[in-house]
Amino acid sequence: MIDNMLKLFIDILGYNGGWVAIGTIIAVIAYLFGSLSCAIIIVRLWKHDDIRKYGSGSAGGTNVLRNFGVVPAVLTLAGDFLKGVAAIIVARFLAEGYGKAAIEAGMQISVETCSLYGALLAGAFCVIGHVYPIYFKFKGGKGVITTASLLVLIDWRIFLVSLAAFLIATGISKMVSLGSICAGLVIPISVFIFNGNIYATIISACIAAFVIYLHKNNIARIIKGTESKVSFKKKTKPQENYNTKE
Repeated sequence: MIDNMLKLFIDILGYNGGWVAIGTIIAVIAYLFGSLSCAIIIVRLWKHDDIRKYGSGSAGGTNVLRNFGVVPAVLTLAGDFLKGVAAIIVARFLAEGYGKAAIEAGMQISVETCSLYGALLAGAFCVIGHVYPIYFKFKGGKGVITTASLLVLIDWRIFLVSLAAFLIATGISKMVSLGSICAGLVIPISVFIFNGNIYATIISACIAAFVIYLHKNNIARIIKGTESKVSFKKKTKPQENYNTKE
């Protein structure tokens, strides 16, 4: 059924038009996956509360860790990672199927290239969904873990380089935000070095720039020397959202 649908796109819309249709489907599915904000869901189930009322106001694993402890934070990170994986698996299935249909129609295209573009598109819209979740009034997290899942499935070498940058920066500074920013900075460089595809590099640079931009308040606090540092101590009382005071 899916194969027939993909062939129909090509027959009716042509190669470029078919790509627009497939790309739109991938983007919508990935956005809906991304909108499943695990931090909000888990804290509501765990503490019957809203994580966005506390700490940085971000619906992400770091804010959960700082305010509610290790276990809900780990569950949040796992959920955010897996939703990115799910979105990219679906995107690759559709993109690769479209590439095969296009080849059967006599078009010169690489299935691997279709898969790469599908994964990047899904990754971008999954991050957008994570940051602006339709299910939770468009107020979510910063997309770091979801971006990590994108890197794992696209190229494990890029993931390892970004992870190394994150661990080194976080280990030295004890600030997860600074680690996330440094990881974002090396992503497009790694994509270009390991992949060499200029379009993939541009897309990855846009994703990285978006994630870094979302840390603008963290950057301001880092400059002021007031940014929170990571701690694995059990939290006894969540910290009120300090962004509402800035």
